[in-house]
Amino acid sequence: MLLLLVLLPVLDGQIMPQEGWRLLGVSSFSGAGIEGVDLDSLFGAVGPDSLYLAITTANTQNWNASYGFGLDVDRIPGNGFDRMEGGTDAHGRNLTFRDSVLLDNRLFTLSVDAEVYLDWDAAQGTLTPYLYVWDGTGWVQRGGLNVAWSADTGGVRVLELAVAVDSLGGRVVHLVAWTTSTTGSALDCIPSDPACADNPDEFTDGDTLTRFVRLSPWNRGGAVISEVMYDAPSGMSEPASEWVEVFNPTTDTVDLSFAVFSDDPNPGTSEGFVRFPQDAVLPPGGFLLLVNDLDTFQTYWSGLLSDPLYAATPLFAYGPYRVGTISLANTGDDVHLFLPVLPSPWDSLVEEDAVWWGNGGDVGSADAAVDAPAGSSIERNPQMHPTWSGIPAQDFFANATPSPGNLPPQVMDVTFPVYSGGGRFAVSATVRDFLPSGDGVVADTMFYRFFSPSAGWGPWFGAQRDSSLLGTAYYSFDTTATGAESVQYYVVAVDLQGARFGDTSLTGLVTTRVEETSSSIRNIVLALHPRGIRVGPHPQPLTIEVFDLSGRRVARLRIPPSSRTRVLPLAVPRGIYVFRAGGKTVRLIRP
Repeated sequence: MLLLLVLLPVLDGQIMPQEGWRLLGVSSFSGAGIEGVDLDSLFGAVGPDSLYLAITTANTQNWNASYGFGLDVDRIPGNGFDRMEGGTDAHGRNLTFRDSVLLDNRLFTLSVDAEVYLDWDAAQGTLTPYLYVWDGTGWVQRGGLNVAWSADTGGVRVLELAVAVDSLGGRVVHLVAWTTSTTGSALDCIPSDPACADNPDEFTDGDTLTRFVRLSPWNRGGAVISEVMYDAPSGMSEPASEWVEVFNPTTDTVDLSFAVFSDDPNPGTSEGFVRFPQDAVLPPGGFLLLVNDLDTFQTYWSGLLSDPLYAATPLFAYGPYRVGTISLANTGDDVHLFLPVLPSPWDSLVEEDAVWWGNGGDVGSADAAVDAPAGSSIERNPQMHPTWSGIPAQDFFANATPSPGNLPPQVMDVTFPVYSGGGRFAVSATVRDFLPSGDGVVADTMFYRFFSPSAGWGPWFGAQRDSSLLGTAYYSFDTTATGAESVQYYVVAVDLQGARFGDTSLTGLVTTRVEETSSSIRNIVLALHPRGIRVGPHPQPLTIEVFDLSGRRVARLRIPPSSRTRVLPLAVPRGIYVFRAGGKTVRLIRP
């Protein structure tokens, strides 16, 4: 029997982190005037059949008070209690809610579908709960509400509640919490809202609340920018033909509601940005396509879009909704994905992922991805999944067959046997696809060529595929007739959508002792030793890249100029060591 362990709150008047509570917001109001209704923090959690909410207070006095929560469950405009319904809410307080708000050229809906009130009797030390649900014309009181609290001489200190999903009609909500006295309007609220700011008639005025936080059962982080088409194919206009692919490589659904995409590291300061829809989510292994112009995208990719595999890939045309101009420069630029944080979905942003290429745009050229030619995209190297480094120069390659809504096949774990000449040379590789329906690889081919000191590198040949088992393909080729010193080989795989990927070219050398593996770049002596890399004097900066024997980059070092010979104290495992200085490259291999 499979047991699924889920962290869910226990209603006991205590906020314990190990119970799965998530901090949703803090109050910015405190001090004189609200000593007995002073909110501190708002928490939430989502279970399979209940929504959990909690507040802590900063109360210094024990007052009769009401603690309220407004919940927007269905996010349908006008389908709830809003500013058009009158001046008092379900509990007779002077509170209304804006039914929609225009933000960054997009309309977000905030109608309240349910209200929870908890009335605190200061003298008796009791709390009375109420759950109201809007039925389209008025409020209906329902059950399905459980509460717990703790209190002291300052009144309520912690308040926890669980609302049945069946009573609310949904597990994803936008919500706001507030305090009131026995009459009047909101005195404090989370997220903080200008309507709750202190004023002379604070206890008797009417407040319209417009700021909500989002509570979802899904993760906020984990999505990455996986492909960028910035240099249009021949005959296509720019920026209309530009698009960006977002991928969820995790095993959990990722919530991208209110996320922001921009070609500016500080969105809104100089270039353009666009905010995602309020219910944008990505399933595990799912993709989302941000396209500048929907008609242009569909015209060029119409054959691809007819594939049923794309039925679940949402297209978000950002052109009509952007603020400012989003135009990706062909010679170099940068794109960014931001997620909203407290206190509300749109008040502050944290960068989730960024990619830059060519001259790097606002970010600069350091560690930039390769500048792809026209018609090609830059795409995350599938061989490095799931351990992408976050450095575009390492993570991205130029893809001549762009694959929006899909990652190309992975070619990984290519064996690296030492070539000694003569007989059959056997190689294996792991070849697999990212398609959610399973293995979408339709073809894979190994190519090889030989090197001899007298003739140099010869032509490429196709290897014989011997067999495959459990995703591992086996290849071999005959080396009997050659007097070659080295052999170089790589694998190219093609999936159902025509996306192809070839692994890094690998070279098998004649067996040598690692201490004897050395060379030079313009008199810079380089040598591999088991416990370090010896580097001779070099007046120029030296870049060292280390690949494992499957071709994956595992390290990149930048060594400043030096006038002396030194040994870098690094463990030197089997691998490919690439040295670059002054436009020259030397490759050393430890077999």
